[in-house]
Amino acid sequence: MTLWQSPVLIRDNSCLFAVDPYLRLLASIRGAICHLSFVICHLLLSEIMRISRKAEYALRALLLLARDNPDKVHQIQELSEAGRIPVKFLEQILLSLRNHGILSSKRGVGGGYTLKRRPSEMSVLEIIELLDGPITPLPCALDKNSETCSCAEPAFCSLRPLMKAAREQLCELFGSKTIQDLVDQARDRNVMVFDI
Repeated sequence: MTLWQSPVLIRDNSCLFAVDPYLRLLASIRGAICHLSFVICHLLLSEIMRISRKAEYALRALLLLARDNPDKVHQIQELSEAGRIPVKFLEQILLSLRNHGILSSKRGVGGGYTLKRRPSEMSVLEIIELLDGPITPLPCALDKNSETCSCAEPAFCSLRPLMKAAREQLCELFGSKTIQDLVDQARDRNVMVFDI
């Protein structure tokens, strides 16, 4: 048993609690996703843009799959409980990931999902854009915008350059982080903070 797998003892007044290493990893994964969301909010100075629940749950599920043996088949119920993701929603997400070549599935008894690609080959940006579409605070900030700028004078729009810069920074950040990077960060954390 490695250090990150061993139970942690937490003291609350006079009681000592043992924390399952699996819960520690889940807390680290949730912390990584929260950190990414925090960066988005500070880059845009407000909650102009958010990733969808679908993308968040997909990232959670992929992180859970990536932390285990690559040959292990994970059942939907197991992933749902571990990631605190509604089963019906998770079924749709995993099917979408399978259809896009991220996961493979096995039917029948002992069936479930496994990663089809290595976690080091999947960026956070790829997963978010796969489920949510291009990241952009305003439609006109895309390189190939589907909508025209809604400003009174689009040629002199002051918002578009700012939103394009925000989009580029977000894409650079999310594109530089892989699923494996997030799993490694979670494993490298030795000390966890728990509110009791």
